[in-house]
Amino acid sequence: ELNPADDNILVFPNPTDGQLYIHSNQNLAPDICIFDFAGRLILKTSSKSIDISSFEAGIYLLNVKVGDNFYQQKVIKN
Repeated sequence: ELNPADDNILVFPNPTDGQLYIHSNQNLAPDICIFDFAGRLILKTSSKSIDISSFEAGIYLLNVKVGDNFYQQKVIKN
């Protein structure tokens, strides 16, 4: 689901078995941080394709910054 305020940043599939894709309407590289539910930074990347297959099953918090836009979403790893 897209929120009109997030400039159409889309994270899919969710839930995922391991591969996550980030889509944005802007042609800028995203700054992506993934945190575990304890708030620890697990991964920092600017890739629009992220492999989290090595992560334990659970809920993670994905922060995406593209230009001046910030987007946050819970991601479920099966």
